[in-house]
Amino acid sequence: MFLRYSMREFKPTNEIVSMPHMSDYISFLDTRRQLMMDRYGMSFGYESYGVRILKHLLTIVDMDTVRSFKTDAERYSRYLVFMQEDMDRFFNPSVGFRIHQKGFTQTTQNEKVLEFIVPTNAGDYRSQYPFEKGWAAWRKVRPVRLLDMGNSLELTFHAIADRLLFRYDPPQHVVVGIDTAALILQYARYLDNVADPDAFDPMAVYFHQYVVLPALLTDAADLWLRNIYLRAFSDNSDVLAREVKSNSYLWAQDTHGYIGDSFYRGLREITQIKQKIQRGNIKPIIAFSNLPLVVGTAGLYVRNIQDICTMPEQRQASWLEFLRDEKWLRLMYACMALRPEGPMWDAFQRRMKRDVLLLRSERIQNTISVAKTREYVEKQIADFVGTVSPIA
Repeated sequence: MFLRYSMREFKPTNEIVSMPHMSDYISFLDTRRQLMMDRYGMSFGYESYGVRILKHLLTIVDMDTVRSFKTDAERYSRYLVFMQEDMDRFFNPSVGFRIHQKGFTQTTQNEKVLEFIVPTNAGDYRSQYPFEKGWAAWRKVRPVRLLDMGNSLELTFHAIADRLLFRYDPPQHVVVGIDTAALILQYARYLDNVADPDAFDPMAVYFHQYVVLPALLTDAADLWLRNIYLRAFSDNSDVLAREVKSNSYLWAQDTHGYIGDSFYRGLREITQIKQKIQRGNIKPIIAFSNLPLVVGTAGLYVRNIQDICTMPEQRQASWLEFLRDEKWLRLMYACMALRPEGPMWDAFQRRMKRDVLLLRSERIQNTISVAKTREYVEKQIADFVGTVSPIA
């Protein structure tokens, strides 16, 4: 795993740093997100390219055989474990180098967004997924995750035609993870407990309400917050506040033009957190771990992603793992760099240097056969190395 040494700092902490103003703003965002989930959930699903990939994964599995096993453990150990590798190979970009467009995203000006759709798995399924706990627990499982969306500062809650719509600041790339085993196990539970036997297309309803919308709307909001935090910790928060105010069109479509005073108070709160880190009143890693998101905190989010969204253990997949993790590591670096004289800085330096040496020596981008994609990933790696070059 690349960035493995520095990522050891990604761990939740029991120490609490209160950020009431930013939490207040995130409550507003979550209300808006839930409103859009309900709004789009009432409509019929649309068979976008991304949904067609999911549909194909379910149609190549004999669901009657899966459901003939009475427990989740049997369904996985006696059937799916033998199918998963072949299903993952169907869309794994590190094997066939398939780069998608307009699968889970779209833009108003037809800008190209590279979509890297990659298989993920939860490692130990018995500990990570709710075997034998019924639909109430299984409906919370997220078989599809939006794992990265570059540097985009556009907040969007528009999931038109089961694709996330960007109008003004589309990302150059997105990384989407699909856990095929979780998808099939969840769908089997859906058929067992929820699906209307008289419904015209229960599979379309399942994808729309329980798979695609949660991935697009929830993960996109958390990744947008990550990008805001990254800018706030890397730059002057007051400069970011002025930029946000002058570019309110990035938010206007999704918040009815309302950014909210709590957002600016939240940015001022970040400035205060930065000052406390510099004075040594707060440890940088504790500040990072407590940054609030729509779902939990930054520390919990990243640990969760690493536990249940493990990518293939292949050198060819290393560049996908890099894209998933590097913005989070940049955010951690921005927090740590505020207190270089602190006791944690030396250990972080050593780990970061080892990661950068690996990136430089292994040249993971050379495993990509598509020239434009290889050049794009190489540029992302060079930009990351340039950011952390003062210590590497």
